[in-house]
Amino acid sequence: MATLFVFVSSYAQVTTSSLEGRVSDKDNEALIGASVVAVHVPTGTKYVAIANDEGRFVINGMRAGGPYKIEVSYIGMATLEYNNIVLKLGDPYEINPVMQTANELAAVTVVSEKSFNASKTGAGASFNRSTVENMPTIDRSIYDVVKLTPQANVNKSGGISIAGANNRYNSFQIDGAVANDTFGLAASGTNGGQTGTNPISMDAIEEVQVVIAPFDVRQSGFTGGAINAITKSGTNQVKGTFYSRYYDQNFIGTTPGPTDLNDPFALSSLDPILDADGNKTGEGRRTKYYQQLTETYGFTLGAPIVKNKLFIFLSAEYYNNTQPNIYSPVAGSYEDQDTRLLKTPITIGGEEHKYFDSAVAQEAIDLYLKYYTNNGLDANGVKVVEGFDLQKTHKKSLNTLARIDWNINEDNKLMLRYQLLDANNESRGQGAKTYYFNNSNYDRVNRTHTIVGELNSRISDNISNELRATAVLVNEVRTTPYAAPTIYTSGDNTVLDLGTHYCSYINKILTNTYTLTDNLTVALGNHTITAGTHNELYS
Repeated sequence: MATLFVFVSSYAQVTTSSLEGRVSDKDNEALIGASVVAVHVPTGTKYVAIANDEGRFVINGMRAGGPYKIEVSYIGMATLEYNNIVLKLGDPYEINPVMQTANELAAVTVVSEKSFNASKTGAGASFNRSTVENMPTIDRSIYDVVKLTPQANVNKSGGISIAGANNRYNSFQIDGAVANDTFGLAASGTNGGQTGTNPISMDAIEEVQVVIAPFDVRQSGFTGGAINAITKSGTNQVKGTFYSRYYDQNFIGTTPGPTDLNDPFALSSLDPILDADGNKTGEGRRTKYYQQLTETYGFTLGAPIVKNKLFIFLSAEYYNNTQPNIYSPVAGSYEDQDTRLLKTPITIGGEEHKYFDSAVAQEAIDLYLKYYTNNGLDANGVKVVEGFDLQKTHKKSLNTLARIDWNINEDNKLMLRYQLLDANNESRGQGAKTYYFNNSNYDRVNRTHTIVGELNSRISDNISNELRATAVLVNEVRTTPYAAPTIYTSGDNTVLDLGTHYCSYINKILTNTYTLTDNLTVALGNHTITAGTHNELYS
C-alpha cells in the first residue's frame, strides 16, 4: 500500500456571515464611535462593533441565519433598532443607519431593510434552512438543493456539474471540512459516494451556499463551483425532530406489459391463467414485484446547556436498502438462447447441458475447489465457500453528528463538531448476461471520522480573526470472503466470474486530510483588508 503526503497552501471556504455599513446623521456626517450591537435572537449570541473615523463598521464571524436584532446607538441620537434581520452564509449584510437627534425622535424601529449589497459580487446562490427543509427529495441528497442554482445540474452518474465542469473540479465542504471524494472514484464526487450514501443528513443542514465566480478572496481552490454547507446548532429552546421513511414492494403495483403470453413483449414473470380443466388459456396474470425494502429513521435534537452561553446539537440517521437479485441458475435465469452464458454444451455425468443451470454451476464450483484452492482453503487458510443461490443486495449507512457552540464572551465564539459516517454497500454482479458467483462479489465499506474546530474572535474595534482546524479521516475498503485465484471469462457480450474479485482483494483507500485556516480582517477607513492562510495536509 502506497502513502502519499501532499502539503498545499490556498484559500478555504467560508462558514460564517458578516454585517457591515456606515453610520451617519441626516447631513451624511460620519458618527465616529457609534455603537452597533447585533443579537442572534435564538441563542442570545451578541456581537459588538464601533464605527471608525469614516463612520464605518464591520462585524465578521457571525452565525448565518437569524433572526437578528440590531441596535445602533450614539450619544445625543435616537437609538435605531432593526428586527428580523437574516444573514446569508458567506454574504455580507449591509445596513447604513441614518440617525436623528434625540429631541427630534425618541427611537426608530426598522422591521427589516432590503438594499443593494455592493460587497456581493460573482455568480452564486444561497439556500436557507426553510429551503432545505421544504425541498422535495427522494434520495435525501444535498444535491437536490444545489441543483436549484441555475448553473448547476445533476449528471447521469449522480454527480453535480456546475458551470459545465466535471464534478471532480468542484469544492464541497461542510463547516469548512472537506466532503469531496478526495481519491476521485465516486461518481457522485462526495465522500461515501461509492457506498451509495450521502455525506451528511439533510436534517442536520442549516444553510447551503453555491458559488461559481466569487469575489471573496477566501473562496477559491476550485474550477467548477464551490458548495459550502453549515450544520445546525442548538438554541435557547429545546427542539427536536424524529422522522422516518418506509417503502417496500407493497407500495408498487404489479408488473407491466401485455397479458397475452404469446405477445413477444410479455414478461416471463406473468402467472399463466388456467381454465376449469387446468389447461393454459394463453393469458397471464400480472404478478407483484419481488420483496424489497427501503427505510430511513432519524432524529435531531438541539438544546441549551447554559442559556445564552453553551449549546449542543445532535443528529443521527439510519438508512437501509434491500433489493432482490432475480438472476441465478437456481431460478433458470440463463436457460434461453439470449442468456445461456454457454457457447457450447457441457456434459456432466453423461448428461448434456446446453445452458448455465444449477448442475453446471455446481460442477464449476467443484472443479474450482479441486484445482484452484489448497484442499478447499484460500491463501490465508480460510475455507472457501461458494454458491449460486438467490441473494438480496443490501445497502446500509449510519450518519451521526454532535456539535457544541460556546459563547466564551462577546469577543470570542467557539464551535466544535464531530461526525461519523459508517456505510456498507454490497456489490452484486449478477445480470441478464453476467453472473458472478455469490462469494465472487465484494462489499464496499466506508468509515469516515470528521472533526471541526472553529474560533471566531474580535481582537479590537477594527480587527477580527477566524481560526479553523479540521480533520477528515477516511477508511474506504473493499472486503472479499476469501483470497483465491479468479476465473474470469467473457465473450459474446457475456461474463462469468468465479473466485476472488480480481481488483478487490487488497483494494483499500486510507485518506487523511488535515486543514488549518486563519483569516485576519482589518477595517481601515473605507476599506477592509483580509489576510490569511489555508494549509492542507493530505495523506
